[in-house]
Amino acid sequence: LVSTDHINRKGQSMKKVCFLWREITNLGMISAPTTLSYRISVKIRGLNDYNFRSETGNKEEQISSAISNLISTFEECKDWRVDLKYPDFELIIHLNEEMLIIGTPLTKKPLSERSYLIHKGLRCTTASILVQLAKIQPGHIICDPMCGCGIIFAEILQDFSQVTCLGFDTSISQVNKAQENLSFCDNGSILVSIADAISIPLKTSSVDRIICDLPFGKKHQLPNDDKDFFRNIFSEMRRIIKSDGLVVLLVSGKTQIELFEEIKNYDCWEISSSH
Repeated sequence: LVSTDHINRKGQSMKKVCFLWREITNLGMISAPTTLSYRISVKIRGLNDYNFRSETGNKEEQISSAISNLISTFEECKDWRVDLKYPDFELIIHLNEEMLIIGTPLTKKPLSERSYLIHKGLRCTTASILVQLAKIQPGHIICDPMCGCGIIFAEILQDFSQVTCLGFDTSISQVNKAQENLSFCDNGSILVSIADAISIPLKTSSVDRIICDLPFGKKHQLPNDDKDFFRNIFSEMRRIIKSDGLVVLLVSGKTQIELFEEIKNYDCWEISSSH
């Protein structure tokens, strides 16, 4: 991990950072293969101040291209070639205001891939983080009012037994996919049914945890008045959650601001953490 603040403060260029990484990892001391295909994957978040000159304006492509050019200057890597589909080696770079992360995958398959899932939905690694934040205990009743194809429940039932999962969705096809995805589970009680998130068929103060991936308005269209939409959903969540319960939501930046404003209207609610 290299702090971007340190990079800015020292005035180091990306090339110097790459040489630093090469030195730290002793790459120059390892006998590199004469021919190798590779791919560089770059993700940048929140770096609006960084000024990269490019006709396309794509910062990720600029950094990827710059590192490829840098690699070609190493004598031991002169015959290496870029392969975006089936590389022998992949370099992954994540850059934000706080840090620069450089790494490489240890397996060909992504961590998010699950052999027991028939249908894909929310990225499984993201669902796993939501489950960890929920601090689930044996005996808990967990509700996902927009369960989609049941990815969150699949993650829960891999790690927890003696829990009850209640999922709802307005889409018949999504409910059917959730039932197929969860057919492998036998260590908990599961109910997936058709229902609207603003009218959940559960008693007041009946669930211990609510875990939900709220729509961002991209894959699933939001109503024109999305403020009322989220207000109604949040009100219904407040109705069914127990007084000592915990709600874990995956939201966009815009939705987070709206939810924080809505929470101010309820004295009995508090925000425990935001990530």
